[in-house]
Amino acid sequence: MYVGILGLFYGLYLAVLRKTRAGTITIHSLWRIVLCLSVVLVLSYPAFSYDIFNYMFTAKTVLLYHKNPYEVIPMQFLSIDPWVGVMRWIHLPSAYTPLWITLSLPAYFFGFGTFLLILWNFKIIAVVFYLLAVKGIYRVLKAVEPGSELVGMAVFALNPLIIIESLVSGHNDIAMMAIAVWSMVFFIEKKQRFLSWWLLSLSVGMKLMTIFL
Repeated sequence: MYVGILGLFYGLYLAVLRKTRAGTITIHSLWRIVLCLSVVLVLSYPAFSYDIFNYMFTAKTVLLYHKNPYEVIPMQFLSIDPWVGVMRWIHLPSAYTPLWITLSLPAYFFGFGTFLLILWNFKIIAVVFYLLAVKGIYRVLKAVEPGSELVGMAVFALNPLIIIESLVSGHNDIAMMAIAVWSMVFFIEKKQRFLSWWLLSLSVGMKLMTIFL
């Protein structure tokens, strides 16, 4: 069943890419698809990863327990906090950067202690960065390869891997890459190199892999 669902997703993906390349899907239609996916999947359960629960608990460690997430481990809260039961890697301190933890604090704070609201807030963060990444890719391609921007946007935005890992699982990789893409926008399109390097440094501060860019 799982393989069948994935096969259906990729079949639809390839069909939309063909129509986009043929010019039968416009920029407005593509954005409607992207926005509909975002609205529906922001409410979805992160069924394929436990990472988002770790993001939530790290913010909770700071704001509720007033502890340094690099000095304590979730396992220490096992007897008093039921959230630990839905997490993984509870025997290790936080692996996330200070910048990501700082960004995650408002998502916890404005959840008002309600698990589902906090979860949705973290999903909204992922959706916002997903939309920024899609828009950034469109802008970069429009500047460097005019005529390919719509297809390039669809290749990224509708890829089932991107959709599942970003909109469903809510991984923070999408935040890292959205900021990196916009650093390219400012570097290529606007020629604002200082701002470009600053954004790239924020991307690295969000998650370290983009240092190789």
